[in-house]
Amino acid sequence: MSNAFFLAALVLMCCAGSLTLGTAKVMAQQHPMVAVAVVGGGYAVRLAVREIRDRQTLHRLGAEGWQPVPADQPWPWLPLCERPDQTRVRRAWTRTVDRLPLTVGEITWDGNALSGSVRGWKGRGVFVVVKLPAPTEPMALRRPHRTIGTSHRLDSPAMHAAYEADEIPPWTAQDDHLFTFHAFPGQLRADAVQVAVQRTLLVVRLLDLGPDR
Repeated sequence: MSNAFFLAALVLMCCAGSLTLGTAKVMAQQHPMVAVAVVGGGYAVRLAVREIRDRQTLHRLGAEGWQPVPADQPWPWLPLCERPDQTRVRRAWTRTVDRLPLTVGEITWDGNALSGSVRGWKGRGVFVVVKLPAPTEPMALRRPHRTIGTSHRLDSPAMHAAYEADEIPPWTAQDDHLFTFHAFPGQLRADAVQVAVQRTLLVVRLLDLGPDR
């Protein structure tokens, strides 16, 4: 069997998911250079798939009206972080929804920088920042179910019920911004952005902070 034919057969088996661990070990022992090529080819395929999915996400976000904005901005959560350098916004977009200017983006964090806002010491996710029509008193809802602040809005039974039902995430409101974080594994998807936006807008409605208040 030629190396070219063997390589093609092995790649097809890998793609089809029919290559068992034992078979892979035997092939690697008998054809080490081919095995290395297959591993490298598999990595290249994964990168290509990620690139395709990312382009699909960007295309859908653009089709829905999201416009890219600089990732390097004075984000409203930075003054509240002990170590602002442990959060990083990779990219962001803006759009007006329900008469509210929104900014969404992809964020990574480390060192428990978003403690109380998301699960996990480190991770990645989507953030949503809502520009409120008027400034509000500082207040927040943190995990597992802890309020911060003295606003009467924190007493809303509907808001607490929605949180217990996992319909809204932890949130922070300060000055004329309300923002949330939504952890997710893997690659950014347009669906994750849409869900994060809807959950955040529900917070705004439950707190009566929207343009009709």
